Amino acid sequence: MTIRIKDVRDVINIPDSSELADDVISSAITRASELIDARYSGPSSLMDLAKLNYAAYLAYLSYSDRILNEHPGSYNAEGIWTPIGEAIVRYTRDKLAALKDAYEEAIDGLTDFSSPAIYPMPTVEKQDEDYPARFELSDQSSAWGD
Repeated sequence: MTIRIKDVRDVINIPDSSELADDVISSAITRASELIDARYSGPSSLMDLAKLNYAAYLAYLSYSDRILNEHPGSYNAEGIWTPIGEAIVRYTRDKLAALKDAYEEAIDGLTDFSSPAIYPMPTVEKQDEDYPARFELSDQSSAWGD
């Protein structure tokens, strides 16, 4: 499935491009797709879900920056400014957390190739008294007839 701008808009519930530009969402889709494809593998439906959820998170993260740049509120009839920023900040924070949870839930089912497993290599010589016996070299003849 190709993730479309409309798909991301549906997840974050911002249908109007005047609130969040298509270019911002397109960039989020590209970034999410590149990261998921490079770092994970799994069933295509789960890969698509992870990409969509991560793109939605990134797009909404960009959208939430407006709170820092625009001071939400209104003037009443007497010209007195009434800020509503606290409610919007709280709502935005909660929505970002929910989008992040959705993304993380989707990637839980994928295989992560970003950090390879590290296995200790046994040494040839005995290190100390606690050295596991299974790593010691056998003094028995090999089955190949040395």
